[in-house]
Amino acid sequence: MISKEEAEEYLAHYGVLGMKWGKTKADGSYKNLAKAQKNYDKTVNKNWYKTYNNAADYANSHLIPAINKKYNGSDVSDNTKGVGKKFMDEYNTKFNKVWAKEIQKMYGDRPTQ
Repeated sequence: MISKEEAEEYLAHYGVLGMKWGKTKADGSYKNLAKAQKNYDKTVNKNWYKTYNNAADYANSHLIPAINKKYNGSDVSDNTKGVGKKFMDEYNTKFNKVWAKEIQKMYGDRPTQ
């Protein structure tokens, strides 16, 4: 049998008094973060066309003319290979960056930890 003094040497309480077993203080903040992210995603997904249209307007006035100037005289009609593929890859990469900036500008940053 272990004496009370020996038991006190080995038993330690690392939780918060009154807190449920298996819970941590951070559990609540994760739930709040998940809820905030879900609301942000829902808003962005519901209104995606607004940011897409703004990005498309920018692409039509700035992005496409710049890329067309770069590839002037090249045959870009076949976008599955060669110069045409390079043209489309560059356009898609730049357009997606513009669209991401529009989302950030309209809705702010997505909630993170």
